[in-house]
Amino acid sequence: FVAGAVIVPVAYAVQAQRNGPPAQVMFLPAFWLLVPGALGLEGVTEIIRSGQGNGIGELLNALLSVVAIAVGILIGSSVTDGVGRRTRSWRGL
Repeated sequence: FVAGAVIVPVAYAVQAQRNGPPAQVMFLPAFWLLVPGALGLEGVTEIIRSGQGNGIGELLNALLSVVAIAVGILIGSSVTDGVGRRTRSWRGL
């Protein structure tokens, strides 16, 4: 959650630099790195290996992690938008 909330302002801060890339270039790869694919892959592997519902917990953790990251990104975007309106230095996505 915290990483999702922090990545948006960081992406705009990098964009504001003289030779900084656009915020989308920084934001999208960071988001996909934050998505806990390893948890999901571990859950699927456990389900296939055991043939039972042993990996359901890992898949649920992966799903909840994705939801937490998405909520953090929404909050980070709203904070960044509010700061951008006050300072006029950051533009919204």
